[in-house]
Amino acid sequence: MGGGFAISAIPDLARTVMTEGLKESVGYGLKHMFSGQGRAVRSMMKEELQLSGTALDMVLGTRALQFADIGDVYGKKFKFERGLMRAQGAYFIVNGLHMWNTGLKTFAGTVAGLRIADDCIKWAREITEAETAAIGGHPFVTLSQARKEKLLRHGIDANMAKRIAAQIQENGEKINGSWVPNTELWQLGTRADVQAMRNYRAALNQDADRTIITPNVGDRALWTSTEFGSVIAQFKSFGQSALPKLMISGIQENDAAFWSGLTLLVAMGHLTNEIKRAQYGDTRERSFDENLVEAIDRSGSLAVFMDINNAAEKLSNYQLGIKPLLDMSPPYDASIKSVAGVLGGPTGSQVANAVQIGSDILSLDVDHWTKKRMRQFVPGQNLPYLDPVMDKVF
Repeated sequence: MGGGFAISAIPDLARTVMTEGLKESVGYGLKHMFSGQGRAVRSMMKEELQLSGTALDMVLGTRALQFADIGDVYGKKFKFERGLMRAQGAYFIVNGLHMWNTGLKTFAGTVAGLRIADDCIKWAREITEAETAAIGGHPFVTLSQARKEKLLRHGIDANMAKRIAAQIQENGEKINGSWVPNTELWQLGTRADVQAMRNYRAALNQDADRTIITPNVGDRALWTSTEFGSVIAQFKSFGQSALPKLMISGIQENDAAFWSGLTLLVAMGHLTNEIKRAQYGDTRERSFDENLVEAIDRSGSLAVFMDINNAAEKLSNYQLGIKPLLDMSPPYDASIKSVAGVLGGPTGSQVANAVQIGSDILSLDVDHWTKKRMRQFVPGQNLPYLDPVMDKVF
């Protein structure tokens, strides 16, 4: 069922603007995409990200596992289960999600890492200039309170910023106008500072995983981690994780970056929806309101609340929820499969699918709908590049 995961992740393109701002996304990100020196910066920052424990999707595939809620890789497993784990590892390469996540996390982490390095240097200089002012000088370097709070969020106070800045200026390299930290060298020599290295890497890891939302156990409701709860809530961890990492944190910051990024996020949601419509041959005319609601849904900007709304619409047969409120209810009743999907997750919808196929066969009423249901059991059937082939086969 995960053939379209990479397309569904298109709105992630807006997340760096949303967390770091447009100026930083261009100055620390796009600036290093179109030159030889920029490629060196990206390569070095990718290594920094991997040393901090993120942007390792091609190796570990952790975000893809968490995206699909199959990330429990610990403990002994039956041979069949181990085979399924290997199969899904290959599948997330086939559907493109591993490459997509690695690329976006590298970009987002590069922007965050270079911004952290520059902010630490500026804060250290501000402190030095303030000390100079006390004996007759005039301070000229200041770091905004908002930028200080970004560092403080990761436990980097003024003293730690000075220590990080000292390591960057001693061991780092200034390439294409940006300081690349080279943290591997921070634990060597007589002036080694392992704690500064750990703080920088932790901040880099947290910012990258917050920007390209990576669900973890702490983001989810406890009941969704039980055996039965994990079946019902499968594919829903992103919405739960987006609540603290996207919605709550963004509203608390309440800056221009968040609101401009939110606009771009919804625009990317609309692009995703149009690609999905083209893939599935949906040519129906839609109003502006319908497109907007679908774009917001695809963007993930309302986090878990949109999942709750979609569940309420199906369980109430489209009598409750946003679409009924805006008089946009579909001209058909909620199917048994969609209701089973709410109550039993993707597994429930597939069980309902199998029951309907069995019923069609026993009643000798096999038609194109039966074939459409049968198709959904074929691995890879909704991969964008196999979809046209599957259309002809079924």
